[in-house]
Amino acid sequence: MHKNHISTSLNDFLNEIEFKKNHPHTPVGLPSGLRIFDTYTNGFQKGDLILIGAHPAMGKTAFAINIAYNISKYFFDLEKENQSIDKCVLYFTLDGTNLSLIPRFINLETEFSHWDRINGIKDAQTEENVINSCLSLSKLPIYLSNKGNTIKEIKEEIQIVNSEQQIGCIIIDYLQLIEKDTDNYMAILNELKKTAIRMNVPIMVLSQLKRTLEYRKNKIPKWFDIVGYTQKNDPTDKIIFLYRKIYYLLNQLPRKQKYEPQNHFEQRYKKWENKCDKIRNKCKIIIAKNNLGHIGDIGVSFDFMRGIFRDAEE
Repeated sequence: MHKNHISTSLNDFLNEIEFKKNHPHTPVGLPSGLRIFDTYTNGFQKGDLILIGAHPAMGKTAFAINIAYNISKYFFDLEKENQSIDKCVLYFTLDGTNLSLIPRFINLETEFSHWDRINGIKDAQTEENVINSCLSLSKLPIYLSNKGNTIKEIKEEIQIVNSEQQIGCIIIDYLQLIEKDTDNYMAILNELKKTAIRMNVPIMVLSQLKRTLEYRKNKIPKWFDIVGYTQKNDPTDKIIFLYRKIYYLLNQLPRKQKYEPQNHFEQRYKKWENKCDKIRNKCKIIIAKNNLGHIGDIGVSFDFMRGIFRDAEE
C-alpha cells in the first residue's frame, strides 16, 4: 500500500496512543532533557518548525547545544537498546566554526574553562576528564556544519548528511544569517517548514530580537520583538523565548553617589548583591506559541559559565 494512504497516518497515530499509555511521563516527540518543558511541549514533533528567540547573553546557543546533546544521547541510547533507531542531529552554526562549539559540548560533560583552551590545561585530572569527554562525545550522532548562508546551501548540506546517516533533528543558529541580502525572513521560515515536513523531522531555528526591546520597561520578549517576523502566514509550530532577569540586574551596578554616607552605600550594594545571588542561575523559558500543547512560562536553572540548562531545583 502507498505510504500516503490514510492507513499509514492512522497507524502512526495509534502507535502514539499506545506509547503514551505505556510511557505517560515520556514525551511523544524528541526530548529536550528538561522534564517540565517536555511536559508542556510533548517533545519536538516530526515536521515541527520551532523558533527560539533571545537577546545575546540570554543563552540561546547554549540552549540549542543542550537540546542537540540530549537528543543525540536519546538516539544513541535507543540504538544501543537495539530499537532500530540510527538517527543523528544536524547542527548548523552560521556565525562561527565547528571547532568553536566543541568547548561548549565538552562543558556539558565536564568543567572546561575558556582559559584552559587558551593557556593549556595544567591539571592532570582536568586533562583526563576532557579527553574522556571527547571520547564520549565522539560516539554521539551529532553532525556540525557551518555551510548554510542560503536556503539552497542548507538543503544541499541536509541531503549530504542524510545520505550518510538518517537525520532525526535539525538545529540552525541562526535565522538572520541565512540569505544575508534579504530581510524576507518569513519566506525563509516557510522554506524551512517545507523541509521539516519533507524530511519528517523537527527543525529548530534560533533568532535575534530587535534592539528596541532594550528600551522598553518590560523587557520580557514578545512575538513582535523577533527580527523580520510577522504573524501573517506564520509557518512556525512553536515559538520559544529565553529571558534572564540577572542580565539586566547586573547592568544596574550601584555606584556611590555624591555626599552619600559610606554605610548607606554599602547597605544598598549588599542588597543589590543579595538580589543578584538569588536569581543568578535562574532562566525563564517562555512558550509563546505551541500548536500542539500548552503555552506558559517555565523556570529552569542555567549555569552560565558552563552553559548547562537543568530543571529548576525543587
